[in-house]
Amino acid sequence: MMGKILFVAGAATGYVLGSRAGRETYEKLKVRASKLWNSDKVQSGIGETTSRVAEKTPD
Repeated sequence: MMGKILFVAGAATGYVLGSRAGRETYEKLKVRASKLWNSDKVQSGIGETTSRVAEKTPD
């Protein structure tokens, strides 16, 4: 019984610590992805691709 309690306590501690580290890493990744997506080079590529697709497809 004591082994199960220790296991659950350890799992809960690991979950809490992992969630904090995971959330921080996720937020950093989200900021970097947003900066990349909104960069001038990426947006100009999206504009070019959109116009080419519009030329090739019927309305």
